[in-house]
Amino acid sequence: KAQVVATSREAAVRYKTALDVALTEKVKELEQDNPLNIDLAGLRKLKTDVVISGSHNDRPHIKEYSDSGRHTRTIKSFKLPFDKEDEGVTGDIGIVVVNNMLLTGFDAPIEQVMYLDKVVVAHNLLQAIARVNRVAGAAKEKGLIVDYVGIGHHLKKAIDNYDEREQKEVIDCLSFPEDELRELQADYKAIMVLLEKHGLTDLNDHDAFF
Repeated sequence: KAQVVATSREAAVRYKTALDVALTEKVKELEQDNPLNIDLAGLRKLKTDVVISGSHNDRPHIKEYSDSGRHTRTIKSFKLPFDKEDEGVTGDIGIVVVNNMLLTGFDAPIEQVMYLDKVVVAHNLLQAIARVNRVAGAAKEKGLIVDYVGIGHHLKKAIDNYDEREQKEVIDCLSFPEDELRELQADYKAIMVLLEKHGLTDLNDHDAFF
């Protein structure tokens, strides 16, 4: 599952709106053409929600997401696997959007990806990385943090108090888009060579692959 960390409470609500629209559009698109056999039934059930703090002067579209009862249900659903149910709560919530809440002290090994659109520093940053990187059975060997704001130098400051070996372990966990792209290109070429070796040159001829 995934967590989006937005730069403000307003941004968090807007993210949810955009995600819901994107999910609806993706389902419609896959209903017409689903070459990778993505689980459409599961995608249709996938829900998003927002967990943010509140204040007395909040406008209605913000206030509805600051209710503590709603938070409890949302967090419980998020922590459950998609196919599980507990006391009437299903695990349908797969994406939770936050601003300041759930960044520390939130135990959810099922969370695999954190999208950072907010600068997080010091121990809060290290806790966020550690939490998303917790293993959760065979389905999750590691977590991913997608950095939209450039937290690299903040991470360096956060680990300055650690010894050299521990710093290296953290730095070695980082990956960069250009490196990932080069690796992807190399893998693609290797796959194409393998397919050509077996006479599979038309990628649109799905029957030939079976």
